[in-house]
Amino acid sequence: MPEGPSMVFLKEKLSPFIGQKVIEVNGDSPKLAIKKLLNLKITDIKTYGKEIFICFQEISVRIHLMLFGSYLINSKKDGKLKLGLKLKEGEINFYACNVSLITEPLDSLYDWSVDVMNDKWDREKAKNKLKDISDSLICDALLDQHIFAGVGNKLKDELLFDAKIHPESLVGKVPEKKIKAIFDIVVDKSFEYLKWDKEGRPDGFLKVHKQDLCPVHNIKLSSKTLGKTKRKTEFCEICQKLYK
Repeated sequence: MPEGPSMVFLKEKLSPFIGQKVIEVNGDSPKLAIKKLLNLKITDIKTYGKEIFICFQEISVRIHLMLFGSYLINSKKDGKLKLGLKLKEGEINFYACNVSLITEPLDSLYDWSVDVMNDKWDREKAKNKLKDISDSLICDALLDQHIFAGVGNKLKDELLFDAKIHPESLVGKVPEKKIKAIFDIVVDKSFEYLKWDKEGRPDGFLKVHKQDLCPVHNIKLSSKTLGKTKRKTEFCEICQKLYK
């Protein structure tokens, strides 16, 4: 599943289409009346966590790539096309994803202050929300899109390793200085992830996620399905301290 940095990267790829008019619409989304997009001009591209929006003057297309979604720019492939937009100077095609049309202003529906890659991300708001879920596991808290929009399983594993926090630690038991460290790392790691994406995902970025050995102690990493989210988590029992 793509995470926030991948959506920001996609936003950058789609930016050249801003100002262009849709001259053809295709895709298996008839119930969404996607034909409404014909002859409309793209005014902006926005992201929120794992979602991306193609914005027009009075309507926005929300796209979530889910687990197996994909896209192609200026190219096509065999497969079930969910949304295809042909523009004056190129085309955008989305496959196996969730597509919806939004007529309300995005600012009235989305709280940009919880998106960790947005300039409006609010650490204090995140801190207060964590206090409300003090009995939750930290691995679940980091995947809460109402607190850390854009963080997925890769980022969760990697930032917990960097912060030296065991994923089964209780939020309320994690020391305040460690919570502050999480806030720093979640932003830094997200932008490192973006750079990694742009470079074609070379080896070396992922230290623990889906890895076998701890890069510090060279011992086998633990791999467990944890928390209410039931997500596979890799971590080091030595490097990462358990707070309970």
